[in-house]
Amino acid sequence: MENLKTHLTHIQKYVREGGNIIPELIIEDANGKSAMFVFAMKDMSHAHHMMHKAGVAAKNDLDIGEVKKIMFTSEAWMKRFDKDVDVSKVGSIANYADKREVLVVSSLDAEGKFEIVMSDVIRRGKYIDFSEPKQEDDAGGDPIILKKFWEGYLEGEHEHK
Repeated sequence: MENLKTHLTHIQKYVREGGNIIPELIIEDANGKSAMFVFAMKDMSHAHHMMHKAGVAAKNDLDIGEVKKIMFTSEAWMKRFDKDVDVSKVGSIANYADKREVLVVSSLDAEGKFEIVMSDVIRRGKYIDFSEPKQEDDAGGDPIILKKFWEGYLEGEHEHK
């Protein structure tokens, strides 16, 4: 699996050439074998449900070994808050005037190591561009959508050899 910054750079190139930003999940097993899911998500609760189903499918249906790491690409609204703000009480980020549209690549491995890289989406009419990808070392929060995959994976039925 390529690193997050490299993957984000590839997605930016694809979108600049006329592609769409589509949520995608890449799963990698212990032997380096990968599988990809592409999602059509209505809202975040649907996204959590689809991620859970992908985890179950990775365990039960895919011709893939023991999953070691997942990487998820999506578009999102982002806003920075002071560290003392309880983000569970801020409401929808879409309602804030100082929000930013970002392209995000995040990963969560089987041991719980979370990484995230993002770049700002810059829209001018039909033209789209991006800021340089940057590692968000201070990005806090709970990678709940990625954890939904692992919950589904642990609920799967088959043992991998």
